[in-house]
Amino acid sequence: MNIKTVTFVTSLFISMGVPAMDKKSVAASQTVKKANQQQVISGPDNIFTGQVAIKPLTDVTEGINASSAYVSFNANARSFWHTHPKGQYLIVTEGEGLVQEWGKPAEKISVKRRATEIIKSLFLAISLLALNQQIYAATHMVQLPLSQKKEMTQMQNSLSQQQQAIIPIAAYAANGDLAKLNQSLKDGLDLGLTIAEIKEVLVQTYAYAGFPRSLNALTTFMQVLEQRKESGIHDVEGKTNSALPKDYQALLQGTQNQTQLVGQPVKGALFEFAPAIDEYLKAHLFGDIFSRDVLNWQDREIATLSMLSALEGVDSQLQSHLNIAKTQGVSSHQFEGIQKILAEKVSLQVGQRFQNVLTSFQNQSL
Repeated sequence: MNIKTVTFVTSLFISMGVPAMDKKSVAASQTVKKANQQQVISGPDNIFTGQVAIKPLTDVTEGINASSAYVSFNANARSFWHTHPKGQYLIVTEGEGLVQEWGKPAEKISVKRRATEIIKSLFLAISLLALNQQIYAATHMVQLPLSQKKEMTQMQNSLSQQQQAIIPIAAYAANGDLAKLNQSLKDGLDLGLTIAEIKEVLVQTYAYAGFPRSLNALTTFMQVLEQRKESGIHDVEGKTNSALPKDYQALLQGTQNQTQLVGQPVKGALFEFAPAIDEYLKAHLFGDIFSRDVLNWQDREIATLSMLSALEGVDSQLQSHLNIAKTQGVSSHQFEGIQKILAEKVSLQVGQRFQNVLTSFQNQSL
């Protein structure tokens, strides 16, 4: 779990205890890679939560049983508990964050340390389940000093700057207010959203507000980017979606994604009455869209809540997605933050609609 953006170089050769090689083998195995030739990939959801970018440097080979990579964590991102059987060295090159060994207090790390200092981090416990926010807090934060606990609690319960920027973009894309969407898109870019992340929000809009709203929003975004480019503003494109497996099946993957998001298989009389809508929902929305990893599931649910709040007559769907968002770790304090931003950035009516459904949802959860 980190406080600000932090970049690590992980699993260096020295950390793995690689035996020394003679001069002949070293010369034969030498490989030179240029930094700009290394592809950046997103951290897989079964290992990380939040936005994590991985830039592989070296792979395990027959002669070298070690690997290394730059790993960059955005604010609020973290890895789940995992192991490095031969150990690991972490060299902090940018930002600050927290590292912890199982059963030991968390340690704050940052570039304020001496440049030559190497921090060793061993994770000796294996967890086959992804920790949710509550389990993470129970097993991790109890070992922090009181001042750090308060800091971490405040950070966990707050929407990130990028999440805050997603809310009005999603709402205006859904209700078709293109003039206000135009300004929200500029604000989002200025607040750190990448072009790729905003595209994902606008594409996802089609599933909740229809293709016309999604297409109009994307056209508006194209115009915004062209205007900013003409003004000399160079916005960050951001990472691309990871390639889907060769054996990817939308309906199968979507069913799995939906079950994981909701917390149980989704069935009902409506889907028996119209099996086609069940298939489209699973295959297109939860399969094709939710399998894309430029945005994580929590961010997608925050976008969805914002879209549905901007539409009339969809309270039941909004309540369903409040449950999904809660399953994905969105806290009560973050729900309050969504309501506040909807009321201030979109309209009092939209904010009140979200609050009414949220109050009903919370009362049913008691």
